[in-house]
Amino acid sequence: MQRLFGFLLTLLFACPAIAQQDSPLRVLQTGDDSRGWEAVGRLDTGIGFCTATLIAPDLVLTAAHCLFHPDSGARLDDRDLSFQAGLRNGRPEAIRHIRRGHVMPGYSVLRGIEMDMIARDLALLELDLPVGSARFAPIAAGGAAPLRGAVTVVSYGADREDAPSLQDRCTILGGQGVVRSLSCRIDRGSSGAPVLRMTAHGPRVVAVMSATGRAATGQPRSVSVAIEAALPVLLSQRAGAATGAAGGTMRPDRGRLGAHFIRP
Repeated sequence: MQRLFGFLLTLLFACPAIAQQDSPLRVLQTGDDSRGWEAVGRLDTGIGFCTATLIAPDLVLTAAHCLFHPDSGARLDDRDLSFQAGLRNGRPEAIRHIRRGHVMPGYSVLRGIEMDMIARDLALLELDLPVGSARFAPIAAGGAAPLRGAVTVVSYGADREDAPSLQDRCTILGGQGVVRSLSCRIDRGSSGAPVLRMTAHGPRVVAVMSATGRAATGQPRSVSVAIEAALPVLLSQRAGAATGAAGGTMRPDRGRLGAHFIRP
């Protein structure tokens, strides 16, 4: 699967821009280090974890494939998922369980390696209780993800699962449709991490990490999904579920793509 996705990257991004002056990945170990990034947390699934972002007091954004079993492709029970906000040095500032999950229409786990499925690899999760502390200001979400340019990424990952890591600057190298190829470093467990544009009003989530691959040159690349068009769709699903209309939680099938699953 990894080699196939590398081939897809070669086809889609055959002439990538060159990443310039990417910053190193830095673990946020202290309260001062992590100030302003408390809304980025770890999504625990009972069998593994991903990264997720609080975008409203009761809403979390992540990658859709995080909601499925890596072997069977079965949809995980939302009640088994939990969001650990501000997790640092193994201690969360707040823990919330998931009330309901919403996945992009048409998303299929078993077809996850296909580009049109990667483009749908987004999920919106409703928390059972809002995260009400002033310390956990949600990060604004939406707006265009550029085809080129500098971005910031905050993520958890394998061998750094107990604290978030910040890459202040990495680069969007190219894209097709809503899929973007980046120079940003991610690991298993970084799926769902926010790709952020820094604005005069603070950070804004413009994309979500989905997978890893390799460019034509053999260099490692990360792959993200722009959220500008998808977020209103997910919010509409949430509204429909709240009123009892069709929609809400979907339960398609899928294999693994980029998530780190912890095995006993």
